[in-house]
Amino acid sequence: MQDGHVLREAVELANKHEHIYATIGVHPTHIEEQETNNKEQGETFDEAYFDSLLSPKVVAIGECGLDYF
Repeated sequence: MQDGHVLREAVELANKHEHIYATIGVHPTHIEEQETNNKEQGETFDEAYFDSLLSPKVVAIGECGLDYF
């Protein structure tokens, strides 16, 4: 996962502050890149890693991103 540290930082920030919450996810086109064996560009979905990020302050899990196709 290329930007896993960003997800962890978001959860840590949410855990430190009462009125901040986090969402975590992977952009679906990055998964498609991984499935086509272009792992240099793609992210991986590591279920154990996402499980390690769960806390009461994580309010959404899933794919994320804006597409301007």
